[in-house]
Amino acid sequence: MAAVGVGMALMAAIAVLTLAVGSRTCAASSASAAGAPPASCNSTTLRATFGPLPPFLTFTSCEDVDANATCTVGCDGTQRYTGTAATLRCENNGTAFFSGQLPICHPPCVSSSEDVDDSVAAKCSEVAVGDSCVWECTRGYQGDSVLRVCVAANHTASSFTGQLPTCDPVPCFLSVDMQGEAYNLADCAIGQHHGDICTASCATGYAGQATTFICDDGSFVGRMPSCTLKRPRMTTDAGSVLLGVYDEQAVNIAYFTDDNTPNAKSGRVLTEREIEDKIASAFEVDRDNNPVEDAIVQDIDSSGGVRDAVQRVIDANSPTGATLTNYLQSTEQSLGNKIMEETDAVETTLRSELAGKAMSLETQMDNALNAVANNMEELQRQVRLDFVEAAHNTSQRVWSAATSLETQFNAAITNVQAEVTQVSNHVGAKVPSLEQGLQGLAADIGGVDSRVAAVSNAATAISDQVNRCLRTCPAGQYVSSWCTSTSPNACSPCPADTFSRGTGLDTTCAPCPLTTCPAGTYAQSCNAATGASLGCATCPSNTYQDEDQHVLRQCKPCSCPSGWQPLGSCVRDQPFKCVQNYISVFDGACGANAWLLTGKAGGCYTSSTHSGTYVSSGDIGGDDFDVYATARVRFAAGRYRFFCSADDCCWISLRGPTNVSPINPSSCNGCTSCSGHTAYANLAAGEYTVMYRAHERGGGFGMTFYIDRA
Repeated sequence: MAAVGVGMALMAAIAVLTLAVGSRTCAASSASAAGAPPASCNSTTLRATFGPLPPFLTFTSCEDVDANATCTVGCDGTQRYTGTAATLRCENNGTAFFSGQLPICHPPCVSSSEDVDDSVAAKCSEVAVGDSCVWECTRGYQGDSVLRVCVAANHTASSFTGQLPTCDPVPCFLSVDMQGEAYNLADCAIGQHHGDICTASCATGYAGQATTFICDDGSFVGRMPSCTLKRPRMTTDAGSVLLGVYDEQAVNIAYFTDDNTPNAKSGRVLTEREIEDKIASAFEVDRDNNPVEDAIVQDIDSSGGVRDAVQRVIDANSPTGATLTNYLQSTEQSLGNKIMEETDAVETTLRSELAGKAMSLETQMDNALNAVANNMEELQRQVRLDFVEAAHNTSQRVWSAATSLETQFNAAITNVQAEVTQVSNHVGAKVPSLEQGLQGLAADIGGVDSRVAAVSNAATAISDQVNRCLRTCPAGQYVSSWCTSTSPNACSPCPADTFSRGTGLDTTCAPCPLTTCPAGTYAQSCNAATGASLGCATCPSNTYQDEDQHVLRQCKPCSCPSGWQPLGSCVRDQPFKCVQNYISVFDGACGANAWLLTGKAGGCYTSSTHSGTYVSSGDIGGDDFDVYATARVRFAAGRYRFFCSADDCCWISLRGPTNVSPINPSSCNGCTSCSGHTAYANLAAGEYTVMYRAHERGGGFGMTFYIDRA
């Protein structure tokens, strides 16, 4: 029983000890949860340590970082930020924090931030530090492209090296299809560049509305004016014939003598308006100071019948002749004598003023009748030269006009005879001889019949010439030579790039309308008979046209001058470029035949040997550094030899139509490239970015690079 009691006491003691220990353990655990700092770091810790975080940082393993563990912070390459990644350590001194520094991230170079005009454009938008971008001239401007490298200006800014390309507007020159004697292109001939606007008008001697051209990337875009030769024209409208001349030119008639020279009747043809104005002007003078007319009106016939009769004859454009003139001149004196013998002051007035009136009537009638004759002769000459419409109707109209004129003359004669009889009855009592004189005047006027017959004969003679001179040319042809006394007008086909819709007697064909075509094609001519465009045709084999939206009539040959080689195959819608002697350092931040040095070295290296590919340098001091040389190089298709030597290592790489690294040592130990490397590679034709790289480990530096055709 004693043993059982001891055992029970021992178990009770163990239980008490266990409870005591358990109580202390729980207390310790509770104290740790309430007062110890957290054991890890996270993004909240990052912001607490460094403040607001830039958006261009990247974080690797930076959540739930244990104490004394690390995470990596880098630069966001997707945003083209560059820099060396940094390592941060999670620390805990009662408060969790990260030790270390955030990386310095260089922003990319942004091409849109450059202050450039429309003549320059970059082939990139954002470029990381160390990368390059080509800047070139835009469409309509010319100049060498420039390769510019993005470098860090400071911790927060980056910029492109080098200068922007110099781009000048492309000049425009008159093409062959814009030439022609009908056009005045002086405004477009000199000094026109891309974007300029000039005026094309008609040359002296031609009529038409002026047009404008715009100089677009080396070519004029626009339509030529439609210019018509300024020469007399005849058209018909509802049975009427309209004769037209330009400006202040006159219509003249020449009456030729037997020795083929114009006689005294030759002269200008007056229009109806001009004839009426001249007659009205002449009679206005007579009415202002005409005692003969006053005497006749007052003493013989208050209605003025003689005056009206003569006026009607003149208004009808009746012809006159030598008979009336001779009669008036021969009877003037005798009529005056009889009036003086048989009358007093009235008879004296009639005698003196009748002579003046007779001469005035003679002059006015001669002028009017000569105008009619002149009009007929000019009609004959102009029809022979220029008249353009309705040949089969012209002769009939002239004959009809002559018949109508004869009818009018007969009516006028009848009126005059009636008036003369009336006047004779009134005057007979006082001046018996005046009746005989007026009857003689009526008889002379009867000679008008022969004049009308002469006009009819002239119309008949004209008709033969009309048939020859009104021969029209069909569509697609023009009048190349005018009719003669024995042959009709001659027609010839329109020259290339012109057309005629067959308007009849045009002496030139109009230029074909301009057709706008895309790259890879050329503008065909037009239909010679309609002017309809034949559209755009694909450039033939071995030709190209790189202009877009152009009006050029031909494509350019895919050929190179002597000593030059193609820079690629012939593509119909792409520029065909050539390179001289297979290799050409044509572009870069430093210009032609020059290399941009970066890394330990800087500036530009101008090369004069090995087609501009030779670059070398001596010791520049320092250890463990790189030197880069970069340029844009054109290569013709073929095999090339690459050479480099450097203390300690050298590399050559090319990026272009094909990417190749002909010299690319896998490791760089002491003086790996001192003895030089030579490699060969086949290159496709095109433009490449070539980079030379040399590395110095220590102990003195030197390098040599060049490329030759194998």
